Amino acid sequence: MTHPSLPTPERYFMSFAQNAKSLGNCLRIQVGCAVTRTEGGKETLVGVGYNTSPDEDCSCLHVGCMLNDKGRCTRTIHAEVNASNDAKKAYPNGKFRVYVTISPCVPCLEHMKDTLGNIERIYVLHPYRPSESREWCKAQGVDLVELDEEIQPKINAVTAEEGKHDSR
Repeated sequence: MTHPSLPTPERYFMSFAQNAKSLGNCLRIQVGCAVTRTEGGKETLVGVGYNTSPDEDCSCLHVGCMLNDKGRCTRTIHAEVNASNDAKKAYPNGKFRVYVTISPCVPCLEHMKDTLGNIERIYVLHPYRPSESREWCKAQGVDLVELDEEIQPKINAVTAEEGKHDSR
């Protein structure tokens, strides 16, 4: 049982994705992603990513976004790709959970499946074109969980509360 003043595991791991999001350098949208590995009832953070250009000089911040016919920026490597590649380097096998600030696009879902293999669950903070993600997850047998909008205020409240009790 989680203590009432502590964040749930979902809130805790989503906070990594939310923090990573702030590093994204796409002008259109910033996305963060965290990947965890589950083993023996324990969940461990193994990868974090954000959407960024492979070359800082050619980033959206410097030269603008390059959108495809679906309105997606193709100048950046998506957060889910960066996080799943990071996780795969550390742990080539296992059961994984993904925490992402917006619903992943189908190419990212395919990449994560190909890279990680066994995805148990994907947690999404903000649905974005959610029908695509839902359909893909249903077809692949992956649980898709949309977290409530209250997650950010609750994370901030816990952080603020912890600061009040800091004796340093």
